[in-house]
Amino acid sequence: DHSVSAEYTVTDPQLSIFYSFPIYSSAQAVSSGSGSAAAWTAGITASLSYNSGRNDNLNMEMLKTQLKQEEAQMEYLSNLISLKIRSSFQEYLKAKDSLEQSKRDLERAKEDMKIVNAKAALGQAADYEVKEAAAQAKRAEWKVENARINLEKAYLNTVNTASWENLYE
Repeated sequence: DHSVSAEYTVTDPQLSIFYSFPIYSSAQAVSSGSGSAAAWTAGITASLSYNSGRNDNLNMEMLKTQLKQEEAQMEYLSNLISLKIRSSFQEYLKAKDSLEQSKRDLERAKEDMKIVNAKAALGQAADYEVKEAAAQAKRAEWKVENARINLEKAYLNTVNTASWENLYE
């Protein structure tokens, strides 16, 4: 009356082996004359499963791999954000230097214009030289204004780059 059975589960690959044996068995004849007997058996069943929890281990390894990937992605995005902000700030610094250079060029153009006007007053400069010096001063003023606008754009771009809304674009 010993029994052995094996069971394989496809959905969760697992092999289970069962062994059972009776400890006590009882049979009583039914006196109704039908000849059937009622019996009961008490016993012990032992089971051994192989590969149980394998899917859990695979899922755990998969989750660990995904976690490592997410950490690498987060580090990449952090570096990318830092690079964007630094690049934007460098553009701001270049625009600031450009404005300072334009202001120096304007001062030089104004000085040149004063010199040419003084020469013209003494009769040592032609009329076209006066007009040319005035045009250079106007160009220098335009360059200062252009550099000022570029500086404001660079500043706003830096602020925009560092804002939370644009960090993940």
